[in-house]
Amino acid sequence: MTYPTHPDIQFTQDSGGEEVNYMFKEMQFAGYRQRAIVGTNNQQSVWNLSCTDLSLATIKILNDFLDERNGLPFYWTPPRHTTPLLFTTDKRGRSSMRATHETASVTYTRWFGADDS
Repeated sequence: MTYPTHPDIQFTQDSGGEEVNYMFKEMQFAGYRQRAIVGTNNQQSVWNLSCTDLSLATIKILNDFLDERNGLPFYWTPPRHTTPLLFTTDKRGRSSMRATHETASVTYTRWFGADDS
C-alpha cells in the first residue's frame, strides 16, 4: 500500500517540537515495582509544530492535504531527519488570521499501524 507525501512546508518549532513517550506496563506489589516494554515500537514520537506567516495559498495546500487524509497516515520528513516516516494527525489549527497570512499549527504522531489507507 502506498501513502501520500506531505506538502513541502517548512515548520518552525515555536510550539514545542518533538516529544517522545515510552510505552510500557507497570506492576507494583509489596513494595516492588516492575516495568515491561509494550510492543515492538514502544517509543511514540509526537511533533507539535507551528508555522508563522504562511500565505493563504500555502495554508490552503496544507489544510486540503490534511483534510483529504482525514486522519489516515502520510509520509513526512521531520526536522533533522533525512528519511520520510509515516505520521498521522488528529487535529490542525489556524491563528493570527490576517488579510494575507496566517499561522498554522499541527500535531503529528508517528504511525506504526497496518496498511489500511
